[in-house]
Amino acid sequence: MYHRSDWILRQIEDAIALAIQFAFKSGAPVEEVVEQVFDAQTGDLLDTLREMLKKAEFSDAEDLVFEHLRPGNLPALALALWFYDQLKNLTEDELARGDFSREEITQGLTDVLTMYGIPQ
Repeated sequence: MYHRSDWILRQIEDAIALAIQFAFKSGAPVEEVVEQVFDAQTGDLLDTLREMLKKAEFSDAEDLVFEHLRPGNLPALALALWFYDQLKNLTEDELARGDFSREEITQGLTDVLTMYGIPQ
């Protein structure tokens, strides 16, 4: 049986894969792309985001991601894609614990792709 949440999950996965192909000319998993474009600032931010994800501080973490996004800043784009990839892997219960939803993941990812001019 195919559920709406399965469809949303697939849309998120496809959008991340398309963004990686478009912006980084790569078919690599998002983790590899993040490692390839790392710089000191991205590394510190990644550590902070990992801690926030563990604490289910999803909205605050998303705000932090958006503070660093600028068109042309590819390390920040890679980090945003990593962030949404991490969120998509959480269960509905885990997302609810942080007062977040799959729809918010989709909307945030759409906003990132639009900011970077990546077709959807």
